[in-house]
This record gives sequence, structure tokens and C-alpha cells, in this order.
Amino acid sequence: MAKKNHSGQPEEKTGPHVLQELVEASLWDQPTGSEAVAADRDQVVRKSFRIPVGQEDGMKVRIGDASFDVLNISEDGIGVLGHSPEEFRVGEGLDGVTVFIEGAVARASGTVRHITPLEDGLFLFGVALHYDDPQEHEKVLSFVRKARRELFRPD
Repeated sequence: MAKKNHSGQPEEKTGPHVLQELVEASLWDQPTGSEAVAADRDQVVRKSFRIPVGQEDGMKVRIGDASFDVLNISEDGIGVLGHSPEEFRVGEGLDGVTVFIEGAVARASGTVRHITPLEDGLFLFGVALHYDDPQEHEKVLSFVRKARRELFRPD
């Protein structure tokens, strides 16, 4: 139980020993200096820009025999909308991923990287895509480059 001061409030800890306790309790194994900046940057900076995809874009993805709407796509990944967190598991490998993109079909395999609940009760499954054929990858790269130009086109 914390000590109380003369007015009944918890006594504030002060002095150099408090700083030392905080350092030992919260920063013991934390990166410092340039290591901390690199760790923060790696957690925030993504490898590639995500292109938001709306239903009007008509983009779909088929994984195995199931079809899903797409929330976003990048050079090496896709954000897939699902109805249950049980549809996939983080780390699960996915064979037979087919992306239908502007009249083209890109085939790949994938790995589920994250499952994020959304406010509307749906779930976003982040899937890293792996292409065996560079021509399949180029179909997605072409779409992403075109969409990026349109998004950031000066008026």
C-alpha cells in the first residue's frame, strides 16, 4: 500500500532513486539512440504504399475456392475483407491466391501477416503476396504505379 501524505493523498516519489527505478523498470531492454530510431521507423514505415480500393473498382481476390473483397493493395501485399477472424490464422500460408485487377488476373501464393478487427464487424486480413512468375507480379505493379500517379496527380 502506498504511503499517504498529511492530506491523505498518495505520497509522490521524488529524488534520484525514482528516476533510477523508472529507468530500470521501463527501459531496461529497450533500444537506445540510433537503435531506438530504427526500431520506431521499422514499426511505422511500410515497405510499400497501400492503394485504397473501393467497391467501384471491382477488385476481388480468390483464395482457394472463396472470393473476398479487397480493401487495399500494394506492390507485395493485399488487404482482404472477411466476416470472421477464424477465416485465416496469422502466419498461415495460402496457396492459390488469384487477384482480379482491371481485367487482368495475377496468380500468387500468400502469407497472412495480420488480422485487424474493423468497426463495422468485418476483419481486415493483411496478406503478403509471393509471385513465382515475374509477369504475374508485373500485373499488380502496373496497377499500383498507375493508381499512385492518379492519387498524387497535381490538379
